[in-house]
Amino acid sequence: MRSTRLILCVVLSVCCSSSLAALSEQTVDKLIDISGLELQVSQMPAVLQAAGSQAAGQNLPQGTTIDLQRILGELLTAEGMFTLIRKRLRADFSEEEAATLFRWLESPLGRKLTIAEEEASTPAAMRDMQRRAAALMLSEQRVAYANEIMQLFDNEMMIEVEDKMYLEVFHTVSHVQAPNSKADDRSLRRLLDESRAQRLANMEDMIRLSLIYTYKKFDYNEIEAYIGYLKTPESMKLNRIVEESMRDEMSVGAERFAAALGEELEKLYGEQDSQQGI
Repeated sequence: MRSTRLILCVVLSVCCSSSLAALSEQTVDKLIDISGLELQVSQMPAVLQAAGSQAAGQNLPQGTTIDLQRILGELLTAEGMFTLIRKRLRADFSEEEAATLFRWLESPLGRKLTIAEEEASTPAAMRDMQRRAAALMLSEQRVAYANEIMQLFDNEMMIEVEDKMYLEVFHTVSHVQAPNSKADDRSLRRLLDESRAQRLANMEDMIRLSLIYTYKKFDYNEIEAYIGYLKTPESMKLNRIVEESMRDEMSVGAERFAAALGEELEKLYGEQDSQQGI
């Protein structure tokens, strides 16, 4: 699927035409396998876990002993995202559309892109990218290509999910600490709004650099062909399904994490009260 950094759907009417039939499990598996989707989605929980850890750290009382990593690891996983993506692909994507994508993905250039993305995703590649960042950004044409690619995706998705995580954790912790009072989140919302533009810019800087690094060995004709593929109705539809599925699942994940955090905090306070004989 290439560079789909960030990627749901409107349920199609049942169609009797075999070419427009819902995807088979075999086709879904193949699409996930050769599109690079598995690698992309598997990396998303770590991003949400980082946001959850930071939100908890800023809201929990100092010295609170809760195993955040256990809760994050149990609740924020890629399995839920894949389940929703698979469900929506079967409902909203046809075998004919998948076949169109396969023609590109299985082409020599499509396979070359897959290999490049896999190679650019290793920890060693990430370190190499940071070392070469300044030099990579010198090519105005490659920067322009990266910007064009970024415009095809929902770059604000992770900012929205991050904001939801902060708000969910804030409200949960506030409720546990003062169950009879309504939490005032105006200051937090103002802080999130004021920092939104800078957070988005920082994220786009990283995406831009990653795109340039990943496709650094591709000539301009190959990059333009890739952009042409990304703009096809089938590719854009696939990206929309994946982006919206990930957003929905991560949003629910933020709610689950905040709820579990609240339960752990209530349990901790209960144990402290018991020890103090309250």
